[in-house]
Amino acid sequence: MLRRLTNSALVAVTLALWALPSFVVEAASNPSNGDCSIIDALGNVVGVDCSALGGGQGGSSANPINPVLSPVEGADSGPRVCAYGAIVVPCANAAGSWIGNCYVAVADPQPPLDALVWAGNTTGVIVTCTPYPCVNTTGATIPDCPTISRYWAPAAPAAAPVDEPGAARRAVAQLDLDPITIGMAPAPDLVDPNVLIGAPAYFWAEGGTPAIGPLTTTVTQDGLTITLAATFASVDFTTGDGTTVTCTRDEVAAPPASMTLQGTPVCGHTWTSSGTYALEATSAWTIDWQGPTQAGSFDHTLTETIDVAVTDRPVNLTTTKAP
Repeated sequence: MLRRLTNSALVAVTLALWALPSFVVEAASNPSNGDCSIIDALGNVVGVDCSALGGGQGGSSANPINPVLSPVEGADSGPRVCAYGAIVVPCANAAGSWIGNCYVAVADPQPPLDALVWAGNTTGVIVTCTPYPCVNTTGATIPDCPTISRYWAPAAPAAAPVDEPGAARRAVAQLDLDPITIGMAPAPDLVDPNVLIGAPAYFWAEGGTPAIGPLTTTVTQDGLTITLAATFASVDFTTGDGTTVTCTRDEVAAPPASMTLQGTPVCGHTWTSSGTYALEATSAWTIDWQGPTQAGSFDHTLTETIDVAVTDRPVNLTTTKAP
């Protein structure tokens, strides 16, 4: 039987609820995805506990409000490699330093000392823990990402060294580079093949200079300002019959001025058997980069493939009467 609570009973229940300690907590529902938030009875994030991750993937402590978090990736010798599951991630970016489950950095601004996240402490710092899914491709934090949490620490976390060469390589994704669009004469036609056995086909890059650079841009990657300059070096055409033709930038910058069936193309190929071939163009670029304190260069390749149908030359036989 249901009974109505009297006003005095309601007041007693309310007072009992408010009398609960402010950090009666429950662990976040899925710490394996990087959400290690500790939430109080009122729904406030008051800390982080990554002990449920296990296997060295984060920190743990007898006091979940003050977990001990330390880097676990890499070794004393060789370059440090940081990972989120099977994904290799930057060891440092605008969100902070990677510790195995999130990027940590001193919260800016620091919350007032009466905020619950301080858990009664008056010294130390409040640290922001930003899981990898809360960081975009440029290394910046996604605003209002729900699994970002904060916790108190006695001192600021150690900053990981910034990997400028790695950031430069990741920054190439922001450079407007595309595989070349293969220009070819005769233009391939899979329905009505017009590329003939024994007749030359001519190759180039459609689009001219915009497609083959040079291209320079300045981007932000992992919190760093990086200038990239991309220079097109050459392109390898793999013709599908065991041949590779290497052409320079100048040789593919425009269609040839002259194309004949008896000519020998500067950049092109002659197939000797009928069939359908995969023509693959791998363009080679050199990327020069300049970061805040370092500079360097590296090679970068892009590939485009089209199908080419090659057919035998048709022969029309006619008969004539003898005079």
